[in-house]
Formats: sequence, C-alpha cells, structure tokens
Amino acid sequence: LTKRTERRSREVFQQPASRCRTGYGFMNRNDRTFWVTALVLLVVHLGAGHLLRDFEVSADGLEYLRMAEQMLSGRGFTFDGINPVVGKTPGLPAFVALHLRIVGSTAGFHTVQLLLLYYSFVSVALISGKILGRFVAIAVLTALVLIEPLRGLSTNVLSEPLFMALFAWGLYALLHGDNSHRGRSGVMAGLLFGLATYVRPISLFWSAVLVVMVFLVMRSHIKLAIIVLLVQASVVCPWLARNYLTFGEPIPMVSNWGPLVVMTDELLWERFSKKGWGILYENPPFREAIGLEFPFNHAPQSRLRAVAVNGLKNDPTGSLWRCVQQVTFAWTYVPGTKE
Repeated sequence: LTKRTERRSREVFQQPASRCRTGYGFMNRNDRTFWVTALVLLVVHLGAGHLLRDFEVSADGLEYLRMAEQMLSGRGFTFDGINPVVGKTPGLPAFVALHLRIVGSTAGFHTVQLLLLYYSFVSVALISGKILGRFVAIAVLTALVLIEPLRGLSTNVLSEPLFMALFAWGLYALLHGDNSHRGRSGVMAGLLFGLATYVRPISLFWSAVLVVMVFLVMRSHIKLAIIVLLVQASVVCPWLARNYLTFGEPIPMVSNWGPLVVMTDELLWERFSKKGWGILYENPPFREAIGLEFPFNHAPQSRLRAVAVNGLKNDPTGSLWRCVQQVTFAWTYVPGTKE
C-alpha cells in the first residue's frame, strides 16, 4: 500500500502545474467547464452570504477590532495600549488594521471574508481535481458552498476565513508546482503556512503532519519537505523571539487557554453547555487566574495554562472527549438556530 501510494503521489507531483486529472485524461487548470461552474457558485455563495446573514462585530470580533485599532494608533499589539497581548496572534488584527486603513471602517469586511472563504474552497477543489478528476473538483466545490456553517464564519470578524485561505493556498502551491519549479513551490508553501500560523497557530501541527507524510508516502520529496519546514520556521521565529524578549520565554503561538480550562473540568463543562462561554467568568479558578487584567495578557494566560495543564493530567480521557464534543458543535453550529 505504501509503495502504491508513493507511486501515485509521485505521479501527481510530476504533473505540470497547468494540468489536473479528469477521468481518463487531464484537465487544464484553465478548464472552461470548471471555471464557469465556479463563477456560478461564487454568485450563489455571495448572494447567500449577504441575503441570509447579517454582519455584526461581536464577542471575539470586538477584541480583534480593538487590537487592530491599537495597531493603527501606533501602540503595537496591545488591547489597552500598555500591556502586550500573548493569548492572541497578530495575523488577523494586522489584516483588519489594513482594511481599516484602506476603507476607514468595517464596511465591506463581510464581502472580504466571503471572498477569502471562496478562495479556500476553490483551492481545495483544484487540489481534489488534480488527484481525483474534474467531476470530483466540481462536486467538492459545490459541497463546500452548500455547507452553511462555513459561510457563517464571515458574519463576524473571525480568524477562520483568512486562515483557511492562506492554508489552502499553501497546499495548492505545494501540490501544483512541476519538477522544474519544485523549490519555488516549497518556498511559497512554507511562506503561506508561516503566515497562516500568525492567524491560527494550529498550522504549526501541519509541520509534524508533513514530516510524517513525507516519510510514509512521499520519500522522494524529502528535500521539498525540508524547504517548506525551514521557510515556515523562518517566518514564525520572529514571533517567538518577540515573546522571549517581551516575556522572558519563547512562548509558542497558542491562543486563549480559557476554553481548555472548561474542557478539562467536567462540572464546568456541564454548566458551560447550558450557559455558554460567559460561565467562565463565574468560575472561581478562572476569575482568580484572570484577576482584573485583560484575559489575553501574559500573566493571566500563564495562570490559565497552569490550570488547564493540571486538568489535563487529572482527567486526560474526559478532557479529550469534551474537546471532540466542542469541535463537533463548532462544525454543526448555525448562528441564530441554537445556543
């Protein structure tokens, strides 16, 4: 099985960048059938996004907007203009700040996020088409457009649309360069994966997955994997250096530890399932960890990390199950239909 998989991956990687598999032949990347379908689905995607949903900056969106405004005012990556933020990464606030600089407000940001989502859909569809054919590419793109919870990610200032666009673009760059441009493709992919890490740190785990994939099924592309990893590391390292210089430790690019505190405490999880994230502020350990500071400052995040790690040690199986429940909820939640 490993040999067959490696042979197929070699076939895919060796195809020219302009050709995707379709049935018994190959689909040109400029194939008219695919792009006409994509154009129709884009109209459906934008129409449904604007007609069925209202854009409202709330909760996490207000925090991202606040940090973007601090960047524009020259106060750096802070929430209050004084304390550096560590529980959030700077990618989305910087992107929002750029939009505010150009437009002057959040007007049009809903459309921007819808377009970012659609770009990620098209990238995934093209990747699928290269491996499985044109019919699969169109089917994948159609299915993604019809998944309503995905489109719901555009109704607030959230990190998912930008992250998905960067990450999908990185995968596309990795898979769609022919042998003569393999090094260039690796540099582009590593750069995009690194930028995606500044938006959502989960892409750091992609590095480990890439290494495993290379050694299991793509051993002929070890050099490519090394290029990707080195470029991604070079993009991420400045942020680790910033954390070390600011806080005295090279803090990994992690987000808020608060949700993990909930998932490692069974009683707190039961209350959260009924009352939502606001229950955090009613929990004594959480309130003690936060104190009077902004939750994403260094000190409260360090205390929350200690609480979360202790909870994981005490109940690893239960914590994992509650994490799975939360992920399932996140991918089935349609705003306005249930709490």
